[in-house]
Amino acid sequence: MRLLIIITLIVISTNGFGQNNGPCGKIYQVTDTIPKLISSGQQIADILARKISISDSLLTKKGRVDVQYVINCNGHNVKFKVLIIHDYDRKPIKNDFNILGDQIIPILQKDIKWAPARQGGKHVDFLQILTVEFREGFIGVNLEGNSFLSRLVMNGN
Repeated sequence: MRLLIIITLIVISTNGFGQNNGPCGKIYQVTDTIPKLISSGQQIADILARKISISDSLLTKKGRVDVQYVINCNGHNVKFKVLIIHDYDRKPIKNDFNILGDQIIPILQKDIKWAPARQGGKHVDFLQILTVEFREGFIGVNLEGNSFLSRLVMNGN
């Protein structure tokens, strides 16, 4: 009986709806109310297009960068990580665009603001993944089921 109770507690604590270690406590992936972007998805695409410096070798290619971060209970973006895409054998797929994550993260930290998620009537931390796509001179942002596209601005590099 004691073993059954311990196993049940382990299953309940790892159900995927929340993780510990967020700036404001538990990090949720499912909430009563998801975070609401204060600016628009198009504004994010436009900001990234103006501020990212992309090499000529990548400018004509297609690729993407997936950035995972937490929108904390105050609406700030924290705990960033560029995700590495893996194949079915769990081997990392070479992605030349992941080097742009170092440029994307500071932009998301500084320029993008959210109204925080709510769970049980309280503001909570929320895990978010933003996909930034690069398509032959354009940058696209996939957010909340919508795609936003903007032409990359060349900075003379």
